[in-house]
Amino acid sequence: MVDSRQRQRLGHAVLQRLQAHLDRDRLPPHSVEALCGDLEALARAGNTPFAVTMTVALIAELLLAEEGEILPNELDLQRRFSHDKDSRALSYLLRSLRNACFHPAAMAKAGGKRGDRQRHIDDLVHRLDKRNVRPLTEMLQRDYTALRSERMAETAIMLLDELGCELLHSLDR
Repeated sequence: MVDSRQRQRLGHAVLQRLQAHLDRDRLPPHSVEALCGDLEALARAGNTPFAVTMTVALIAELLLAEEGEILPNELDLQRRFSHDKDSRALSYLLRSLRNACFHPAAMAKAGGKRGDRQRHIDDLVHRLDKRNVRPLTEMLQRDYTALRSERMAETAIMLLDELGCELLHSLDR
């Protein structure tokens, strides 16, 4: 991810946002800086691509934290990224990655009938496909365990870098 100074800046912005809405004892046990350090160590180890992908999902969740909620809802994301449709799509994609990693069960379809379910991994594949990450989406469509692959980890890191740059840019506005 971005250099250490920029990481500290993002981490400070996240902490300030959370402190404004949460009691001190309700703050998350993670920090952007610590998780980025973990991510670098995992990436260097080279044999834990799913751990890298999960760590990316956690970092993205912290970066997208809004008004004291660790996982922003759709309205928060629309408001926060109203100026930029691509940034909003990126934030939805990273939220989808988080859901696929940490919630493997099916979710209710938006606007669907009671009992109408969709797997989080299907939503992730759909959002990745919109970004033309063809080899990865084809792998995931054939075999959902590709979520644990090096290609997924590399793509997740690329998406996290993009999000970090977007958020740094928004801090400068």
